[in-house]
Amino acid sequence: DPSGDVDPARQAQQQQVRDLVQRCVDRLSERYRVAVLNCLGGDVSADAVARALDTTANAVYLIIQRAKRQLRACLEQSGLDHSALAVFA
Repeated sequence: DPSGDVDPARQAQQQQVRDLVQRCVDRLSERYRVAVLNCLGGDVSADAVARALDTTANAVYLIIQRAKRQLRACLEQSGLDHSALAVFA
């Protein structure tokens, strides 16, 4: 908020969404979690992640697509609003 005012209700909602996303990420397999957190969250190249996972960059792209589907399903099951799910399309 540019005015510096803090809306406690909004902060609580944001924290709930962060917690929900974290729970869903924690449910991913280690391989999926590594790919998602590094490529999407850590700005690491698919080639670097592929080396770490002993696979190819193309396989990493597939892993990320599958992980995004799993994340979307987890978030939908938890009742998260569809507009917030667009990032997982």
